[in-house]
Amino acid sequence: MKRLTTDLRSGESGGVPGAGTPRRAADSRFCVASLYLFPTQPAPLCFRMKALKPYPPNDRDAAKLGPSLILLLGAHHESPPHPHPGGCMKILTLVRQVPDAEARVKVSGDRVDLDGTTLVIDGMDEYGVEEALRLRESANVEEIVALAIGPKKVEDALRTALAMGVDRAIHIETDERYDAVALSKIVAQVAQSEGTDLILLGGQEADWDSQALGAASAERLGWPQLTWTNELKVEGDTLTGRHDVDDGNEGFKVSLPAVVTAQQGLNEPRYPTLPNIMKAKKKELRKDDLGSYDAQPSVKYLSAEIQTRARLNKMIDGKDPQAAAEQLLDLLRNEAKVLA
Repeated sequence: MKRLTTDLRSGESGGVPGAGTPRRAADSRFCVASLYLFPTQPAPLCFRMKALKPYPPNDRDAAKLGPSLILLLGAHHESPPHPHPGGCMKILTLVRQVPDAEARVKVSGDRVDLDGTTLVIDGMDEYGVEEALRLRESANVEEIVALAIGPKKVEDALRTALAMGVDRAIHIETDERYDAVALSKIVAQVAQSEGTDLILLGGQEADWDSQALGAASAERLGWPQLTWTNELKVEGDTLTGRHDVDDGNEGFKVSLPAVVTAQQGLNEPRYPTLPNIMKAKKKELRKDDLGSYDAQPSVKYLSAEIQTRARLNKMIDGKDPQAAAEQLLDLLRNEAKVLA
């Protein structure tokens, strides 16, 4: 169905022939409105309007709006519970790019050399992207935006998210490594500028093993955070589901906006289809200047190394089983120190 827009204060409307000029309202209280086109299904709209009396006041005024349009007004409330009243929600999902789990990583000098290494979306972030898409299928989601902060090659990860079904993407390009606290400042600013209601991101980074970004972003925004989520549902302005805790699993209920971290078991990410891969090339991928976000890393990256452990190459003569067993126990206890 074609999206309709209308402003009852100015009388402007889009996509509705014969809508006429609605009456101006005189009160500062807000109402939530929905437009219904018949004989099709209801098409809820996301906007606020001023209203004092039920509109239209009678059938004669209603007829002026055209035979196919009926306007229904909801109850008054002083302020909307989140930026998009009526259930229309905007989701921001974070995307990071990491080496493939099967790829071999090498160190050159004091840096990890990723030249020639296969890079993919961080698996945890991929669960977040998939959950955003599933929420759109079951709830009234207006838009899904993917955000990535990193070098130019991270565009590939964003294109994958777009091919999965994300509406548009934002890339803040930098070759410098940013810690979670610095990244959270950028995430919070993007969420505010985009009017985001829900942030979805991976619960743990696959490469640096950090779990701090979700918590730091929620703290900056003053939003509730739900970690290690394995079930998620949206009902109006309320988020419900379950997540893992130390002693097992517990249910939760929270009002939007919120930050949610995803984990394995929340869903099974879809594979981008060829038609969607082609469509992704035409979707918006906006480039933002890092300098406009006034964020500086608080942790300086110095060097990297791959942990190695030399083999002891201890050979045990098995001719005497009793002596071999005693020698093995001695090595495990005193050299390998894996036995008490």
